[in-house]
Amino acid sequence: MNIPTIYDVLVALEPSIADKVNVTGEDFARYALPFFGGCFGCGASLSAHNACMGRNGLLVGTCCSDVHNAFATIPECLRHHAEFCSDRAEESAEMAAVQIAAAQEIMRELFAARDDLNSLSHDRAGVWTRPENPNWASAFDDAWQRFTDALTALEGKR
Repeated sequence: MNIPTIYDVLVALEPSIADKVNVTGEDFARYALPFFGGCFGCGASLSAHNACMGRNGLLVGTCCSDVHNAFATIPECLRHHAEFCSDRAEESAEMAAVQIAAAQEIMRELFAARDDLNSLSHDRAGVWTRPENPNWASAFDDAWQRFTDALTALEGKR
């Protein structure tokens, strides 16, 4: 029996792919299909042309696939893929909302620290100044540390 590959599933989802000379990872990503991986059975390196959707959710190479460990038809693959993607979509949306909220909080801190730095380093005319306040250096260092910490945290959210 000829078990459908990931490439076969992509062509079923977007028939015009069959006419393309160069199929890219972006084509597979558009449908959340893996472009490469490893065989669950033997560990062989796989690309979309020799990888099948395993019933256990992992990839199975054409070298190890059969009707017991891989989906035997394109409709079976599509049903499994639709269920898998719908389960992950809600999870991904929730995670994105949490990350956006965290990034917004970091941005608020970043702008507050920036404003503090500006108020400590510039007079009202925008001219660089260093007030004769003995706590100025400590306040500036504190604001600068908050600013760099917020930048680092924001970088980590990318």
